[in-house]
Amino acid sequence: MRAFIRTVFVACLLLGLFTAIAGLANPASAPAAGSAAEIYVLNFMHDSVLVFNGNSNGDVRPIRTIEGDATGINGATCVAFDTQGNLYVLNTGGFGSITVYPPGANGNAHPIRTITGDNTGLKSGAGCLAVDGKGSVYVTDSYGTQEGNGPTVEVDSVLVYPPGASGDVKPIRTIKGSATHMDHVHGLALDKAGNLYVANGGGQVNRRDANMRVTVYAPGADGNAAPIRTIEGPDTGLDASFFLALDAKGSIYVGNSAISTGVPATAGIVTTTVYAPGASGNARPARTLRASVQSAGTFGNALALDGAGDIYMNDMDGGAVVVYSPGAGGGAPPVRTIKGSNTQLNNPRFVAVWPLGPAAPATGGETIPPNPRVAGGPPNQPAQSGGHVTAVRRVGVRPSPDYKGRYPAQFEFVFSITTDGPAEVKYVLVNQADRAWNSGALSFAGAATKEVVVPVKVGVPPGKHFEGWAKLEVYVPNKLDSEEVPITADTTQ
Repeated sequence: MRAFIRTVFVACLLLGLFTAIAGLANPASAPAAGSAAEIYVLNFMHDSVLVFNGNSNGDVRPIRTIEGDATGINGATCVAFDTQGNLYVLNTGGFGSITVYPPGANGNAHPIRTITGDNTGLKSGAGCLAVDGKGSVYVTDSYGTQEGNGPTVEVDSVLVYPPGASGDVKPIRTIKGSATHMDHVHGLALDKAGNLYVANGGGQVNRRDANMRVTVYAPGADGNAAPIRTIEGPDTGLDASFFLALDAKGSIYVGNSAISTGVPATAGIVTTTVYAPGASGNARPARTLRASVQSAGTFGNALALDGAGDIYMNDMDGGAVVVYSPGAGGGAPPVRTIKGSNTQLNNPRFVAVWPLGPAAPATGGETIPPNPRVAGGPPNQPAQSGGHVTAVRRVGVRPSPDYKGRYPAQFEFVFSITTDGPAEVKYVLVNQADRAWNSGALSFAGAATKEVVVPVKVGVPPGKHFEGWAKLEVYVPNKLDSEEVPITADTTQ
């Protein structure tokens, strides 16, 4: 039975790096291989967030809806996730705010945190946001300012808030100034190294000379920082470029409101231009996807990628979400379309997927391979202290290996690690789909046995049954695995 479960889940859940949460479902009703566990859509006209099963297609109902006065959602433009699965919503209504909701939030849910106030620097022109692996929040902002009777001048910036930020908090960094080459900033993304990618829509839609570009900034960039790379020029195909995303290889996907020949977006054609990793200058796209959607030219088409490379796109005026296969280009048709009265979609402004794909944002520390055992992992490295791990044993699961309760399922896996001397030990918790759930490190001053507690939240949709397992894999200073620890989960709202 375990062999069957493992085989099915490997096929269904190759969703990229599971850093702290995995969105998993019953094998019998799991999404198709490579698709997201959940699809989040920002319903602009209703100030709501709709959540669909990852395999949704056609006229289907959302499985959850975050909507109501208590949510604080007001003129929202963008959503993002941290590695724990908390949902961040950027609101431009009022004076601007960021509202944060726990995994599984539903209905008229109160935010667990809200960033708002004069000190935040948030304006009504805030465009989009992203969260890095440490929980720092990055927000693009483009707003008009006027001195005296002079002309209105656009001021562009990226604001960075610390992990756990709440209330009227000041940014810890602000990227802003003439050297940044920002112009109508909107979409943004972070790669695994912590480089920040920003989409610049330019000052006017459908003009190739309107400063449409992608600017890339080094980790920790602050102040009037110049980009380390810029994609810009007539061969790039950029045109009113408002959104972007990155895949596991570092390829850059940019959503354009209109094609570079000047056909207006209202004609029903937008493009996604894809550039090779490290692209710079007047780089031609590796491929271009011409999508027959009806996104309003002011905002462009939002993009999301799941762990298999499927491309998710909003169709604002068409009231739909369309999904394209990995590598799609030219006029390829979507493989799935979520549309119809049951969907409740009304001017869908943004789309995102959970779990995060394999291009999950940087943690700011050492990159842990998503599966050291399958990928080969780092070579055996004797620690400078000379000790080795001699045993890795399972101790148990808290509160129980059979979870029954509210979404998401929560476990604490307990293991013991034994060394024969001083050692710096690094480990990763791997699940039945051969993906990392969590990772960490432990220091030993001498020969000893220590307990390791690894917390995990598993995004099993309410009403679905999950069976799986996890084990601890040590990969520094030497390789050694624990036994598999079986778990089950049944969740409710």
